[in-house]
Amino acid sequence: QIANFPPFVPDGSGGAVFSWYDTSGQLQCSAQRILTGGTEAFPHNGTTVSTNATRLRVSPAASFDPAAQETYVFWEELNSTQSQSGLYGQKLDAGGTRQWGNDGKVIVSVGSDDITMARTFVASTGVFAFWSQAPSFGQDEIRAARLSPAGVIDLAPYDVASTPSDKSRLALGESTLDFAILAWTDDRVDAGDVLAQNVNADGTLGGPTTAAPIAASLAPLALAAHPNPSRGAVRIEFSKVPPTAAHLDVYDLGGRRVRALGRATGPTSTWNGLDEFGRTVPPGVYFIRLEVGEERAATKVVRIAR
Repeated sequence: QIANFPPFVPDGSGGAVFSWYDTSGQLQCSAQRILTGGTEAFPHNGTTVSTNATRLRVSPAASFDPAAQETYVFWEELNSTQSQSGLYGQKLDAGGTRQWGNDGKVIVSVGSDDITMARTFVASTGVFAFWSQAPSFGQDEIRAARLSPAGVIDLAPYDVASTPSDKSRLALGESTLDFAILAWTDDRVDAGDVLAQNVNADGTLGGPTTAAPIAASLAPLALAAHPNPSRGAVRIEFSKVPPTAAHLDVYDLGGRRVRALGRATGPTSTWNGLDEFGRTVPPGVYFIRLEVGEERAATKVVRIAR
């Protein structure tokens, strides 16, 4: 492929997924998952995202849902002469079988707007696609849409950055608190600006309003664990810093406490996967519970074999 270097997206189990496009024949996008032992989860040479031979495909982006063991890919769909472009998506199951039909799902129909820089993020509410869309040169906007696991667009395409300008190098980061962070170079003022925006799981943009300090103090406490599933240490993040010293414990699926992590006073903590006696806990489902006075929150962690 030309000037496209696909990143490996960790699957939370010691493996990774990635996607690429092939220039040896008809431009075509494929995806593959490599398991922790180095074996291929999908057929050798990957799964093609679409079988539509009348179109071309380039510049894919992949994301992975560790809970469902599913891979999402979004790409630029082109007509045969590469004079028009659109945005399509596909979901692959654990074995690499296409789940959104052989053509994939249409997010933006192939047309005269220039579609570039596809990115994707799996949130608790569905999977997001992000891209740049420009009706003419230097008039780029960053846009987003959200799809359900069934491939239904439940948040229609909307603007993340609506000021028309030349935009490039769109980067995406993921927070364990269930939002995406986008950053890009932007020439709206000069050629040296880098702008950013966060996109929440419900599709809203930006940080809290000016009432955030009050709202945050009243918001329910929540936990997130990463990586999950995990073979080693787990980083535990709180949706807000506990207002007083809090107790953090780990329980197994039967409700038995396997480890008391002690008092949590900061925004994060860590569980190293050991029980009270310093032994590695067996693979399975565990619950990390935070207790602050009368307030409680818990999150599930899946431990897998090393």
